[in-house]
Amino acid sequence: MADARPHALNQGDDIAGIVEKVGSRVYEFKPGDRVAAFHEMMTPHGSYAEYAIAWAHTTFHIPQETTFEGTSPSTPKPPPQEEWDS
Repeated sequence: MADARPHALNQGDDIAGIVEKVGSRVYEFKPGDRVAAFHEMMTPHGSYAEYAIAWAHTTFHIPQETTFEGTSPSTPKPPPQEEWDS
């Protein structure tokens, strides 16, 4: 059976980085903010790029001590140290 969905080239959905620019109606974020966001699935472009675009409602601030890699929901969390030798 043929797939009826449109095929858009999507290169990644998890975004993390520093805000470069914001739209004229965006007030929650400003250039220089550390953020993570989600790129809309099944839409063109994506997060495998030097610059990415995300909707404000899918974007959130991340603390200074959180790495950009640590914001990804697909990044596995290691077990606590006390479980390493079990």
